[in-house]
Parts: sequence; structure tokens; C-alpha cells
Amino acid sequence: GKYKLQPQITNKDSMGSDKLTRSIGLLSVIAACIFGSRISTQMKDNISSNAVLRSQLNDLRDEFETFKSNIKNTAPIPESSRKLVDSIFTCSNDDGWCTAPDYHFLFPKGIVVGTKNPDCQYGNAVLSVDGKGYNCPSGLGSVTFGDENFAGKYAVALGGTGNKASGEYSSTFGGFKNTAKGKWSSAIGGDKNLASAESSLAVGGNENKAIGENSVVIGGDKTRAKGKYSAVIGGKKKAPKTTFSPTAFGVCRDDPKFSMIITENVSGKGCEW
Repeated sequence: GKYKLQPQITNKDSMGSDKLTRSIGLLSVIAACIFGSRISTQMKDNISSNAVLRSQLNDLRDEFETFKSNIKNTAPIPESSRKLVDSIFTCSNDDGWCTAPDYHFLFPKGIVVGTKNPDCQYGNAVLSVDGKGYNCPSGLGSVTFGDENFAGKYAVALGGTGNKASGEYSSTFGGFKNTAKGKWSSAIGGDKNLASAESSLAVGGNENKAIGENSVVIGGDKTRAKGKYSAVIGGKKKAPKTTFSPTAFGVCRDDPKFSMIITENVSGKGCEW
């Protein structure tokens, strides 16, 4: 009872432990060599495979570039498309004209013949003949010919330069910087004339204005037709302030509906300058 048993390691046990340790170490070295060899072989195989893949990829890239070059040079027509000469048109190689005598054509959006105006918001059902790209048929059903002309809804601007048919159903014909602003108004020829009222008309001359409803200005320089149903023919810087009747050779008669100035020497009751 006074003594405790202590485990003692004998020389025999120590030798067994050393053998086990050496065996484990040897096995570890062998395993490392085996797996290392396998890993090395796999890496070599991967490198070799990658080299093959890169070579194949380069070959495919070269073939694709050759294919693109061939397409660009030959530009074949797709089978789904049709040549113009095989369509509804009859084309002549002699004069370069094509006709379609048996068909009508419908263009709900519109047609521009010549050059597109990049600054124009084109309307629907429009037609424009535009040599420079400055016309603008922006309204529904509008038409513009000439140069730098503008047409609003159902309006027409034909010929001339810088004209505006901005009123609904309005029109301008020729001239320079004329404006038909009123509904159903027209400005014809001349320069810088204005038909601003409904159903007004400005014809020729320079800077004339048909301001009154159903008024007319014909020729002259800076004349004004201000009254309703009024008219000014010729003259310079003259305008009736009230409505009165048509005149003949400078004779003026009162009338509540109509007015006209024929010459610069018109005088009479109701004829005011």
C-alpha cells in the first residue's frame, strides 16, 4: 500500500515505437512521391492540352477572319430578298428607269424625294421634294416643294424659298419668306408678305399684310388690309381703317361689308388712310 505502480518503458517498447515511426515516415515519403508524380503528370497533360486548345482556337480565328473577308468581298444577295428587276417593277437597263404600271402605292407615313431634313419632325401622310434637306412638312397631310419651306397641318408650301404655310389648310406658292398664318389663308409670290387672318390672301408685292378676316392685299409695298372683307391693291404704306365698298378709278362708296383701295389718290366718304 505504500508503493504505486509506475509504467515503465522498456528498451523493447522503445525499439517498437521507433520502428513504427520510421514506417509511418517511409509510407509518407512513398505516398508523397506517388501523388507528386501523378500531380506533375496531370499538370504536364493540362499544359499540353492547353497548348493544343490554343492552337485550335487560333486556327478557328484565322478561318473566321477569312470567312468574313469572303463575305465582304462577294456580298451575296440573301435568298429571301428579291432584286428590283424581279419585283412588280419593270426596269430598263438602257435608261435606268423602272415603272409599275399595274399598281398603286400606299405610304401612310410619307415620302421625301431628294434629301432628308435632320431637324424636321416629319408628320404623317406627307410629301416633300427637297433638294437640299431644308424643307419641313411637319403637319398631318402636308406638302412642301422648293427650299426651306414649312407646312403645317393639311397645308401646302409649293416653290419659293423660306415660306411658311403654318395655318391649318393654308398655302404658299412661290415667293420669298411669305407666311400664310391664318386658317384657309394663302400667300402667293412677292416677298415677306403675310396673310394672318382666316381666309385672307396676300399676292405679290413687298411686306404686305392681309390682317382682316377675308381680306386681300395685291401688290404694293408695306400695305395693310386691316378690315374684315377689306382689300388693298397696289400703293405704298396705305391701309383702310374702316370697311367700305369696292371702288373704280378712285371713287369710293360706303358699304358696311367691303372695302378696296385702287390708287393712291382715292378719296371719298368712308375712305380713310
